[in-house]
Amino acid sequence: MDTSVITSYSLDGTLAAIANGSLEPLCKDDDDPKWAEAMASSEQEYWIAGAHEELRSLTDLKVFALVLCSDMLKGKRVLKGQLVCKRK
Repeated sequence: MDTSVITSYSLDGTLAAIANGSLEPLCKDDDDPKWAEAMASSEQEYWIAGAHEELRSLTDLKVFALVLCSDMLKGKRVLKGQLVCKRK
């Protein structure tokens, strides 16, 4: 993918926005707990740390970049991703 024409956004800034509730990631309907529930729980820091670790790993492997839909080039497609909330 030619990333020279796509504006990517700070991973840390995005995770901070997720943590403070100003941005909510897409999640599956069968997630347990739902992201909002995870953020309201006493385990919030662990959910955020898990999201950070997963997204950092994908970014380091150069297979992931945060891009706003409004910044996508006309006629180009991206693979959408989502955080999956599951207790293991």
